[in-house]
Amino acid sequence: MKKLLTTITVSILCLVVMLTSCAETPKHVSGAKFQLEYRMGTRQTMHQSEYIGEKDGKFYLRRKSMPLLYKRKWNEEIWYTEAEELEPSLLKQLRKEAKTFGKPKSVAK
Repeated sequence: MKKLLTTITVSILCLVVMLTSCAETPKHVSGAKFQLEYRMGTRQTMHQSEYIGEKDGKFYLRRKSMPLLYKRKWNEEIWYTEAEELEPSLLKQLRKEAKTFGKPKSVAK
């Protein structure tokens, strides 16, 4: 009976983990929070941030966090903010950075 209960509990926990990890929708954050995380980038211990790009006036950032228990897999979130929430100097820098990322690769025919 105890083994059956353990098996059911583990199965339910696995299902919960799978469902919560698959539901990744971008999270809106303030311009100030976005800017701070962008500037910290990879110079953090338990977090890393990477600018992804711009689409429809929204700027996106990938933020990874190292969990305390299972250190082999990082948790990942996508953050976004609106263009009007960002400082003009950062807005200019992000658009310039996007152009360097967006260079098309040559495709052999």
